[in-house]
Amino acid sequence: MADNRVIKTMYVDTEACEIKDYKNSAFAVLSPGMSLFRGTQVLFEAHLMLSDGTTYITTPTGATWLFGIDDQFTRDHADLVTVENDQFIAADWPGVDGADFANGKICWRTDLTGVALETSLGSLASKPMYAGLWMLPSGGSYTLVCQWELTMRNIAVEPT
Repeated sequence: MADNRVIKTMYVDTEACEIKDYKNSAFAVLSPGMSLFRGTQVLFEAHLMLSDGTTYITTPTGATWLFGIDDQFTRDHADLVTVENDQFIAADWPGVDGADFANGKICWRTDLTGVALETSLGSLASKPMYAGLWMLPSGGSYTLVCQWELTMRNIAVEPT
């Protein structure tokens, strides 16, 4: 496990492409907003389920993953944060049972120290942004697993 990272556990209704609260082994309401801090390292732990809130999805053998964060919905500018498949590491799963990428339990490392993110925030204390998790089946096309809004918070004290 990458123990120097903030862990964000999330339950995803893959049929609705939404993060949901998860209580008493079932989905509850849409999850409240997620906050992240620029300058940190994050480990996302995602439980990918069908809308019934009990059935984990099955992913195709050889599927790869992509995660990103951006502040715009335009194609003509680079995403502020991009996480490629090599940062989706099963051994990082913080739970006892371990990751199971074939059966809906995935995790990935996210570095929030990039210049593009810093530039986007400028001197703002926080800014609304959008995150997206994609799966690419072998020989297929990218499939959106989930998109959600988040608040990116700036940092006042720079450690470097």
